Amino acid sequence: MDEVQQDIPLTQAAVDAIPDNHIDWARFFDILGQDLEQPKWPAFLNHLAQNMNDLYLENDDLSDLEQAIKLTRGAVHLTREDDADPDYPGYLNNLANLLGDRYIRTGSIGNLEEAIAVAQQAIHTIPKNHPSRPKYLNNLGNQLNDRYLITGVLADLDEAIQVGWEAIRLTPEDHIHRPALFNNLGNRLGDRYLRTDSLGDLDEAIRIKREAVKATPENHPDRAGRLNNLAIELSARYLKTFDRLDIEMAIQAGRDAIRSTPAGHADLTMYLHSLGNSLDYSADASNLEEAVMVGRAAVNATPRDHPDRAMALNSLGKRLGERFLKTGASCDLDEAISCHHGALYQENASTIHRIVAGRAVIQLCATRQDWLQGYTAAETAVDLVPKLTMRPLENSDKQYMLGQVVGLASEAAAVALNAHRAPSVALGFLEQGRALLAASLEEMRTDILELQERCPQLAREFIHLRDQLEPPMDLDAASLLLSVENEKKGPSFEQAQADTRHKAASNFDRLVAEIRQQPGMNDFLLPPSTADMQTAARKGPIVLINVSDYRCDAILIEQHRIRSLPLPALHNVDVKKRAQSGDLASLGTLGWLWTTIAHPILHALGLSQPPSANDDWPHIWWIPTGFLTKFAIHAAGRYKHVSGGGGTGGVVSSCESVLDRAMSSYSSSVKAIIHGRRRAAATSPSTTLTPGGATTPLQQALLVAIEHTLGESPLPFAAQEIRTLHPLCASMGLTPISSTGGGRGAVQTHLPRCKIFHFAGHGYTDTSDPSKSHLRLRDAQVLRVADLLAMNIRGSSPFLAYLSACGTGRIRDDRFVDESIHLISGFQLAGFRHVIGTLWDVNDEICVDVARITYEKLRDRGGCGWGLEADEAVCRGLHEATRTLRERWLRRVGSGSRRGKGKAVRDGSLEGSPGVLDGQHGSRLQRDVVLCDDEDEEEDGEEGGNRETAPALWVPYVHFGV
Repeated sequence: MDEVQQDIPLTQAAVDAIPDNHIDWARFFDILGQDLEQPKWPAFLNHLAQNMNDLYLENDDLSDLEQAIKLTRGAVHLTREDDADPDYPGYLNNLANLLGDRYIRTGSIGNLEEAIAVAQQAIHTIPKNHPSRPKYLNNLGNQLNDRYLITGVLADLDEAIQVGWEAIRLTPEDHIHRPALFNNLGNRLGDRYLRTDSLGDLDEAIRIKREAVKATPENHPDRAGRLNNLAIELSARYLKTFDRLDIEMAIQAGRDAIRSTPAGHADLTMYLHSLGNSLDYSADASNLEEAVMVGRAAVNATPRDHPDRAMALNSLGKRLGERFLKTGASCDLDEAISCHHGALYQENASTIHRIVAGRAVIQLCATRQDWLQGYTAAETAVDLVPKLTMRPLENSDKQYMLGQVVGLASEAAAVALNAHRAPSVALGFLEQGRALLAASLEEMRTDILELQERCPQLAREFIHLRDQLEPPMDLDAASLLLSVENEKKGPSFEQAQADTRHKAASNFDRLVAEIRQQPGMNDFLLPPSTADMQTAARKGPIVLINVSDYRCDAILIEQHRIRSLPLPALHNVDVKKRAQSGDLASLGTLGWLWTTIAHPILHALGLSQPPSANDDWPHIWWIPTGFLTKFAIHAAGRYKHVSGGGGTGGVVSSCESVLDRAMSSYSSSVKAIIHGRRRAAATSPSTTLTPGGATTPLQQALLVAIEHTLGESPLPFAAQEIRTLHPLCASMGLTPISSTGGGRGAVQTHLPRCKIFHFAGHGYTDTSDPSKSHLRLRDAQVLRVADLLAMNIRGSSPFLAYLSACGTGRIRDDRFVDESIHLISGFQLAGFRHVIGTLWDVNDEICVDVARITYEKLRDRGGCGWGLEADEAVCRGLHEATRTLRERWLRRVGSGSRRGKGKAVRDGSLEGSPGVLDGQHGSRLQRDVVLCDDEDEEEDGEEGGNRETAPALWVPYVHFGV
């Protein structure tokens, strides 16, 4: 190698002069290989690259890493796969690691994508029994885990864990690398615990990390890192179990890691950050000062251009903010804001760290009412939120990412109004920062008729990429077999899909930019403009009700203006208290909704009296935010208790209710209304359905009744409901297809061919993952929200999905209230123009009457055809049904009569078993598993007796639609 050693300065000078991936880069190494003895050069270049990497790790000089990457590319290029050089996989593995290091240093996702591709290539080229294979698998796992941390793609994390276990399986128990494999696998299991809340993953992570530390000598350079990683998992378990021993051991391990790490070490920042977190979690006041000191050291040890600086700044800012709350020292508040401000504008940091920083600035500025600085931070933070729903992500991944920023849009809107910005600005924040999962699906399913006419080639490319990005349906048996075969060849089937989606997303972004440059296509896939939102109010006002800790307001969208209406009597703390207590439908709550929300809004809209003509009802679209999404705003009203002679009396509405002033629809966002109407216009047929007309496969009504569900109470009135609807659907020119035992396959087969889907059965709301909420079908089969989100039946223009089941519009996990992902929205996104569902539990018997009256009104007003009258007929039908049942309930409650045990609604009466009015429980005939006591109601009393506790079974039915 003497000849080669003499050329090192010349080689380094040439490498310095050629940028990485430059067009002359490959030609340079070709010439180099021709001039000198080629077999020596790859090994020399690789060796020199490793030396440069060692310099980088020691000095954190990015130029050293850049040189190492260029040199390793040269080794790969000169070796080439077709030379069958046994060192070729090793050069690929080294290149992947270096690219991964550059991603960590710069935050450039392109480096990480290339690192994963190169690492996969290394594994594919190395023999199955090669002793280095476990090392390559481990390194691929590291890259996949890094991509998971930045994108949230769960398939990446699962694959990282899988290859980690495979690496350990292939490694002898006494191998020197086994502790490192344990350490890295433990990191991934810990990350999956944070995602899935599976304590089993966390316990296993701690177990194998302890093994890694135990097997690492005291003076080993990796011991500090392994101690730090163990401390992270112990802290996480403390937050779950509150076992003080865990947090004490975490703090001790963190201190040991820092003590054994020299100043200037590249990982010192991470160790300081982790120790600061452990001290913070301990909630020990004596640890706060040390946490601040450690946090400041972490910031000082992190280069200003390092992506992890944002994380360090956020941690220090958080602890300074906590100290400010304890001491009131304004200097701590100023420094805390400065820290978070710096993190917010660290452009190469992860999106979630920047959003967390922005939210912290908003909250800290609110403590001193500095609304202008808070508004500036809010503007930047909300602009970042859509990046959490990057196109490669599966719906479940997007849902998880968005759950981390719940409430931000509402806070930003409130701050904008406090900063005296226009109501349209606050509206923009709410539209940009909420209901983004639905918006991302709408984007993929947008109508491209205009694009096909103007740019057919771009339209074909759009369709091709869209098909790669659309979430896949559940795997069938054939796909599962294919997955097994792919597993044998390399990456798993799910990982291969994830890789394909990442590549397609990059091409999709490029294509969209190109489409927007075409004449007349400049607004392609852009959010609705202010003018678009005002136009959306042509059928009636749209009312967003924003609740936050800073202020509460209604934003009123009308055709000619957008304005805000302060709601000073509404307080977020009261909304949360009532929602968390389950007090959703009592007369007290309905009155509170009227006084604080509905009455001032209706007054501002000029709806102070009932409509003069019975057929001319105003129509309002309600868009509540936060915890307010759990409440029945359409039922708000002041129901007065009137005492009569001889002990008689009653409860009357005195027209002081929403039901007496306007009919109501709901939506998750303004853009959802706009998209729904555009979709309806794009798919309208030239003719409408008429009673007695000839039927086609697309003029069917799928009517499903599930009386008996495994593990649930029977629903004796479900079949009666379907029998009642059968002739009503036939009278609208539809062909009823009745099913009293439909399975998932049958339902999914018929859905694309029906105008109406009516389900009478049990609904289930998942407590932690709204995409798993479902309708319960035959033989323990279910139709999940996730199934609906993966469907696209818009081409058949389905008209109405009526979900006569419990809680089909309910969200139990508060992290997802901003996204409004439930069964109702699932059917909307699948393609139905209208969906009728429920906010909470409903009575089996009452469901029959509500459905019958709704369908009768729909029939009387033209059926499920197209146009304004048909659309209005759905909402009007439910409005009339609700008013009818409310009036009967008012008369019954006022008369003092009681429901006997076990009695049910028949022939329009409102008989039924008693129940509490908390929105969670109801009669024994509810369409879920919750039952109530059979005890009699307490006697009527002064202003607070039976009228406050008698179940208002008419309240929970709601309409979502255009």
